[in-house]
Parts: sequence; structure tokens; C-alpha cells
Amino acid sequence: QVPEDCLSVLIPKLTLQPIVENAIIHGLDGVENGRVEVRVALSGDGLLRISVSDNGRGIDGQIIEGFGLKGIREKAETLGGRCRFSGEAGEGFEIELSLPLDKKDKGGAV
Repeated sequence: QVPEDCLSVLIPKLTLQPIVENAIIHGLDGVENGRVEVRVALSGDGLLRISVSDNGRGIDGQIIEGFGLKGIREKAETLGGRCRFSGEAGEGFEIELSLPLDKKDKGGAV
């Protein structure tokens, strides 16, 4: 779900792809009728908000930042943004990115 006003906003390459890939590989493994949703919106505080969620296995217990989640958080922070992870066992998992708006190419934006 991408609103018209978000279509001209650029984000660095490989920002979204690994998040969606991990949702499919790790979240939906063995899940019947699995679904991954990507939602994008502009906020009033000058941020592009991207949410990737699945209806998969979720996470049992505390979220531990392994290599993948740590990399996603660090990339968001390097870009001047924030990242939040949430999920519960059997309820799916969600990653929310808040990134500063940028309509200029900073080396590989798409």
C-alpha cells in the first residue's frame, strides 16, 4: 500500500528487500495462507514511515537482535531514522522504519 505522495521518495537500495525476504523465509516458513504486507506513509514530522509485517510464526519471548535485525536498525540510524521491532508467538512480526524524507539520490537510491 503506497500512497501517491510517497512514490517520488527515494530510499537506498536494499533497504526493503532484505526485510521482505526475511519475513517470507523466517516468518512464513510452515505457515498456511501466509501474508506479508508493506505499508508506506508520509508523516507530518518529515519522515517516511515503512512497515513490513507478516501473519506468520511471530516470536516467542524477547526479541533478540541477531545479525539481520541489528543490520536493519543500524541502517535506519545511519540514515538518520529509527527502527522498531514487534511480534508475538503465533501473531506475526512487524518491522517499522521511520526515515527522513529525501528526494535526492544518495548513491543507489531507488
